[in-house]
Amino acid sequence: MPTTTPVTVTQTSKQGAVNLTDLKNSFIAAVVAPLIPIVTESLQAGSFTINWKSIGIAAGLGFIAWITKNFIQPAQTVITGTTEGGTITVTPPPSGTTTTTTQVK
Repeated sequence: MPTTTPVTVTQTSKQGAVNLTDLKNSFIAAVVAPLIPIVTESLQAGSFTINWKSIGIAAGLGFIAWITKNFIQPAQTVITGTTEGGTITVTPPPSGTTTTTTQVK
């Protein structure tokens, strides 16, 4: 008798579109990426003087780069939780959403 295992199916945004998740991830990447090296450099110099202008410029450029990547990248269907040799039938969910299905082994 076959057994079933839950798997997660995620559909990324369509190519040429940006959704709220893309904006959120872009913002996080834009803030974290420049903040760590700039703060580390400041601490290694022996002070905690932060150049907010440098952080702002780097964050803005990082945000634009990340959004551009998401805008150009084709849509992808990502399936997690599968095991090798199993059969799965997938109906991709709408862009930017996640659904759960089962895999038969």
